[in-house]
Amino acid sequence: MRFSFRDEFAETNWHTWEARFIPVLKLFKGLDVNLGMSFLETTQNVYLTTSEIRLAPGVRYKLPWERVELGAWARVELRWVYNREPAEWTYTIRPRLRIFSDIPINAKSMKKEDFFYVSSFFEFFYQNDEDLQERYAKRYWFRLGLGYKLNHNFRFEFLYNLQDSKNTIDTNFDELTKENIFVIAVRHDLNKPKK
Repeated sequence: MRFSFRDEFAETNWHTWEARFIPVLKLFKGLDVNLGMSFLETTQNVYLTTSEIRLAPGVRYKLPWERVELGAWARVELRWVYNREPAEWTYTIRPRLRIFSDIPINAKSMKKEDFFYVSSFFEFFYQNDEDLQERYAKRYWFRLGLGYKLNHNFRFEFLYNLQDSKNTIDTNFDELTKENIFVIAVRHDLNKPKK
């Protein structure tokens, strides 16, 4: 489970609350399949707020290193977005690809407990529906931040997110602009690690 708040702290007033649940089935060491389920509430601007439900089947691979977590995660999001004005539901499909790494600062392995780590990733979101009335549907993310792993169940993160995206609902997909977004997240893993 992951709970997060994202805000760009700008005049547009864009921010998002998200709760995400990701059941995982490990196929073999380093490879798993997963099904993400997310619930989001987003203020797109001062006039538009959306609610969203996402299902995201995916495949994730982590290199079998203890010192550093490095890997890739491919997902396909099935998105149901409710726009409050006009009151309507839209449905879209959006593939995502993420390359990620977590590097411990004061521990020798990401499998330890009670340590700080540097978290980073690059992610590409592809949205092909040019009629979709939504800000930030097609974007690139580069995220860098500091995490704290309390134990095998809890992680806390403060991250900086550089986002290239379409700027407004009416902007063409080819016209991307940069946003600076800050993320506060709490992650809770239900399973204990295998010894």
